[in-house]
Amino acid sequence: MEPTKLLYMMVGLPQSGKSTIARKMGYPVVNPDSIRLALHGEQFIGQMEPYVWAIARTMVEALFLAGHDAVVLDATNVTRARRDAWKSGKWERIAVEMDEAEGVCQQRAAAREDLNEEDRKGLSEAIERMSEQYEPILDEEDIEQFVPQEFHPPEPEQNWWFTLGQNHIHVIDGVKVDRDTVLQIKGTFGGARDKMFDLCGRKWSTQYEADRKHLNLDLFPNGIHIVE
Repeated sequence: MEPTKLLYMMVGLPQSGKSTIARKMGYPVVNPDSIRLALHGEQFIGQMEPYVWAIARTMVEALFLAGHDAVVLDATNVTRARRDAWKSGKWERIAVEMDEAEGVCQQRAAAREDLNEEDRKGLSEAIERMSEQYEPILDEEDIEQFVPQEFHPPEPEQNWWFTLGQNHIHVIDGVKVDRDTVLQIKGTFGGARDKMFDLCGRKWSTQYEADRKHLNLDLFPNGIHIVE
């Protein structure tokens, strides 16, 4: 039987906006940086990293056992090895990839007034190192992808557009829909998302705003299907 729990894995460089999106998704967030601060109060201590990641995994499993259907792992996950480490028969992985350029991340790091000069330097070096290590997500990794586009909290009511992941085919209102179809659902984001879950399961690739500023219908031959 397929796992019913969803682990949303943030993927991206430090300062790429992962934590901002993670907090807006509405699910419990497990953040290794916060674990480091609670454990030893520093940004990074190499010999403590095994403990950090053991705690992170325990927190993820505990949140699922507590009854949560979805958990967000707010970490960089820029290599396949890191992402593979979270494979489990207990949950399904969904990648939330932030594609912010290294230069933008470096600018944000340099502007961090809450860090001292030494910590800003360490953050800058981490950004540079992870940029060099970055491995794009491949189809063979078997990870569904959720692409945030100007993500907003679930209000007010408006039309939301969802697209399906690869190889997903469903029949809605007697109409076959697939990755070439955009589904239009009206409501708050949370309400529209829940309806999408009910119709197609807990997988989609992208959600769009009411103004459609990110929606290029030329990419979807079947056009928009309005869900009543």
